[in-house]
Amino acid sequence: MKLYNYQKKIVEFCKKEPKAILAVGMGLGKTASLLHYINESKPKSCIIVAPKFVANHVWKQECIKWNLHELHDKLVICWHYNKKKRLEIIREAYESGKYLIVTRDNVGDISDMNLEFDLLVMDELTSYKNHESGRSRSIYKINAKQRIGLTGTFITNSAIDIYGQLVAVGFGNSK
Repeated sequence: MKLYNYQKKIVEFCKKEPKAILAVGMGLGKTASLLHYINESKPKSCIIVAPKFVANHVWKQECIKWNLHELHDKLVICWHYNKKKRLEIIREAYESGKYLIVTRDNVGDISDMNLEFDLLVMDELTSYKNHESGRSRSIYKINAKQRIGLTGTFITNSAIDIYGQLVAVGFGNSK
């Protein structure tokens, strides 16, 4: 399978921007575009934060669909263990150059570990609308050189909903 031109533009855009919000309609290939970007840019460290279902059933499966088998083997899903085991898996994956996939509910585990990532991907960026929630405060603390947020539904009730998402990507101040 080949990327569409607009998906190729997403890949090129991500190569240039350290902070990005990809507000692309549902089903139009945000995940595929990001996987190709990750595969091409080969960051030393990467963390993908996603809803549980997406973390468990989308990212690795999309690698297979797009013949990104080497990238598939680098992805480690670590949300379905107790906290001690998760922290162990996170540390081992990070130190061995694997890429982490965690759920939004476990993002606090990462933020407390003082790890530095080349790339942080926030799948379903609208999860960070409430800038005062524990989830948002945890995502703000993750140290990453590049922050990319994905959403297919960048619709909000008010401007304040956009604020949390902008801060999660690195635009603005979390304090």
